Amino acid sequence: RALALVLASRHVRRSSLLQQVSSLVSDVTGVLLSSHEGMAALALDTRAATTMRAVLNAHAADARRVAGASAGESAGESAGKATGKAKAESAQEAAEEIAETPGENDPD
Repeated sequence: RALALVLASRHVRRSSLLQQVSSLVSDVTGVLLSSHEGMAALALDTRAATTMRAVLNAHAADARRVAGASAGESAGESAGKATGKAKAESAQEAAEEIAETPGENDPD
């Protein structure tokens, strides 16, 4: 959860590390889902799984925003950018809330 929180931070999302971070999160998720142990761990800790999904969604929204900005935006694309940014910020807030909430399997 701590790693997911760092990866979801605005500082990372707004830096030149966006592509590398997104790739890292995707790779980690892929490794977890490729083994029975990883799938079981995510199934037992749904908050961690939700955090990972929120991080991936936030980075995907930022990647779309960056791609839209580099391609030049029309008025309609600007509205889409605002919506994407709001979704990314919502995912960021969800990731922070989940990371701060003790999980079912966390020690007391």
